[in-house]
Amino acid sequence: MDFIVRSHSDSIIMMDYHRMAKCLITISKDFTIKIWKLNTGHIVQAYEFRCIDEQVLSLRCFNNSPNFICGFESGALRVFNIDQSAVICELDPHKLQVNDIQISLDDKYVATSDNQGTIQIFDQNLEFNRSIESIHFLLKSAP
Repeated sequence: MDFIVRSHSDSIIMMDYHRMAKCLITISKDFTIKIWKLNTGHIVQAYEFRCIDEQVLSLRCFNNSPNFICGFESGALRVFNIDQSAVICELDPHKLQVNDIQISLDDKYVATSDNQGTIQIFDQNLEFNRSIESIHFLLKSAP
């Protein structure tokens, strides 16, 4: 069965499937974050967060909780809880836009990166763990 869903009024930047909550989360250039329930036999929009103050640019779902995290153009991070339909944590760790977020499989670490090449690493409570200002990889030529 195929579905065509007209969801956002501008292009979709990123999407991620939340295995625990069984939903798809999308972020768009229209300044919205939408949660879509997929297990109903139909695609149903369950909730919408409108981010009128700034553009959301990155998204990642936690593996063992009903939470997801988004990175914004200001360098802010916000953690959303799907069950509560609310922002449960807000951090401002970066000076520039957050362009990627990664979460360890056990949710113990969250790593974020920005356009300046800075990586911020947080523990499971989103307490700052360490920062890597720039990473340089040296490639050895093959013999």
